[in-house]
This record gives sequence, C-alpha cells and structure tokens, in this order.
Amino acid sequence: MSALDQDMTLAIAALTDAANRTYEAPDGSLHRYDFGEVLCNVVTAVAANLGGVDALLAGRPGSWEADHVRNIVLSTAGDDAGALARYRTVPIRVSINGEMDLDEATGGTWFTTRQAREDRAMEAIDDAYGAALEANAGHQQIVSQQARDSLRDLLRQAEPDADAQRAIREAIQAEHQYLLSVSPELVAAEEAGEAISDAHDNLEKAYGAALLDAVSAEAHRRGYTVPIINDPAGIGLADLAYELMEVARTTVPVPTLPA
Repeated sequence: MSALDQDMTLAIAALTDAANRTYEAPDGSLHRYDFGEVLCNVVTAVAANLGGVDALLAGRPGSWEADHVRNIVLSTAGDDAGALARYRTVPIRVSINGEMDLDEATGGTWFTTRQAREDRAMEAIDDAYGAALEANAGHQQIVSQQARDSLRDLLRQAEPDADAQRAIREAIQAEHQYLLSVSPELVAAEEAGEAISDAHDNLEKAYGAALLDAVSAEAHRRGYTVPIINDPAGIGLADLAYELMEVARTTVPVPTLPA
C-alpha cells in the first residue's frame, strides 16, 4: 500500500466516523450531523492549509473533479482570501534568522562589518595583554615562554598528553586572572570587546524578533488565526511563508553598524 493509499484509508475512516456521529435534539431524539457541511468544511480547510484552492488542485487543475472541488471551496469560504484564511488549521512555518536576515538586508555587509569591529576589539585586548605581561614579567603567576611553547607542541601531537595540557591551560588561566587584577587597561579592553559582541548579538535578536512580529501582523491582517512557527532550517516552506517574510522585510527598519 502506497503512502497515498494509507492517507486515503485514514481519511475515509475519519470521515466515516464523522458521518456516523449523532447529536441529541431538545426532544431527546438523535440526529446525524449535516455531513455535506462537514465535508465542505474539511475540503475548504485542506485548501486553506495548502495556501489556496489552486495549490490544492495543482495536481490536475483542469479535471471535472477539480471543478467540483473548486466550487465546494468557493461556495464554502467565498472568493475572499481572508475568508479562506480563517479555515486554516495548521500553523504557518516561516524561517527567520536575525543574523542571516540582517546580512541579506545589508547586501552582505553585516558579517564583514561585525567581524572587522570584533577583530579590532580583539587586537586591543591582545595589545593590553601584551603590555600587562611585559609590565609583570618575572612574577610567579606569569607562564614562561617555554611552557607556552610546550602547549603548542602538545596540541600538534596526534595523541597529546591530556594531563600536561590541562596543567598548562590552568596555569595560563591563573595568569589571566592575575593580569586582570593588576591591569585596568586589560579589564577595560576585555569589557569593551564583550560589549561590542553583545551589542551585535542584541541587534540581531531584536531584528529577528521584529521580523517575526511583522510576519504575525501581516498574517493576522490577512485573516489567519493559527500560530506562526519559526523554523530556522526553512526546509519546504510554503509560498505563503515567503510572501509573509517578504512583507516583513519591507516594513522592519534595518539597523546599521559604524564601520
């Protein structure tokens, strides 16, 4: 049995259960529900879930069956897109990534500008660290150049001595903490670097959140009431998702970074 056959079997079973359901009238008698209405609502909801009646009938749009299905959807929801949207039952998946979207919105300059700013901050940290090392040369907390060279040699080995690596790394960490305690310039450089990186992250998160809010607003304007789900992988998105994301990108201001 093919996957389609399995889906049809499940659908037939579900519709059969729906057709057999009854409700109790005020006089106590049992009546079946209006299955014609039930079936029309189901078909219309499927059309809404796929993004429209054209998407529903894309497999063979000119058939007589397709004409009947089109009439069912149009008769149930009308030809207003907003009315059909209210029949949708599945969430709308979009793909928003603040970092990637910002780079696209800035024509590919976001990544390069961010990296240049963070590289300059790292150079300032390296300069401050070097100055602190020079000013405190000979102190017992300062790791010797021989130990640093030993660590580099260890890292090049196919099976490095883990204990030796750990010992040297711990010594370098202790050196770092000592230099922070005696060098305000190093503290300031590292805090500045962290602030720059945090500022970049916050701008990317805020832009992504604003895009998602704009997508939700546009979906609501079109009549959709289902949740909006952000799927960064963005595999297999429907045309509707791309339409909503494009509208969002044209309405949300793009932040900029100083060079």
